[in-house]
Formats: sequence, structure tokens, C-alpha cells
Amino acid sequence: LDKGAELTVPLPKSYNAFVHVVSGRVGMFGLKGSLGNAQMAWFERDGEGVHVRAVGGPARFIIGAGEPLNEPVAQSGPFVMNTREECRQAWADYRSGKMGRVTR
Repeated sequence: LDKGAELTVPLPKSYNAFVHVVSGRVGMFGLKGSLGNAQMAWFERDGEGVHVRAVGGPARFIIGAGEPLNEPVAQSGPFVMNTREECRQAWADYRSGKMGRVTR
């Protein structure tokens, strides 16, 4: 967004959302102050969307949103699964080449 520009992204009330700032500063409805580079705000299911405004100069950011899965989460390195055992299996699959190989 250019300095002072605003963006509103309507979302279903059942969605969670986040805003991650890549560069610049952004202000958001419901947030006191502003966020800068590499900062993130999380919005739970209590609004109708996300409203972002570039503060002090241009800003770049990512908005992510979706319906909560309400499932367990386990993470290991780049893998995000439901259980630690599934993470271990993902690592084994990766090491054995089941996920493909990068060649030059």
C-alpha cells in the first residue's frame, strides 16, 4: 500500500486471520499502535474482516485467513503434521527420496 492507503478484506466470521508485515508500518482496526517489519498480528473469530492502513510510508504485508481446522499440530523443521510420529515419517520419506530429488 502507498502511504496513507487503506485496504479492507471482508472475511466470514468463522475465520481466523493474521497480518505479517514484510516492509514499512501498518495500522489496523482494533490494534493500538502499529506493526513494523517482521511483526505479525493475529485476529480470532470476532470480527468481519481485516482493515489495514499504511502508516508513515509505503507498506508491504501478507494477509492469511481461513477456517480453523481444530486439529492437533506437530511441527519439525519444515514439516507440519498432526502428530510427532507423522513428522518422523515425513523426515524418513524426505531422506529416502519419496518427495523427489533436486538435480542440477
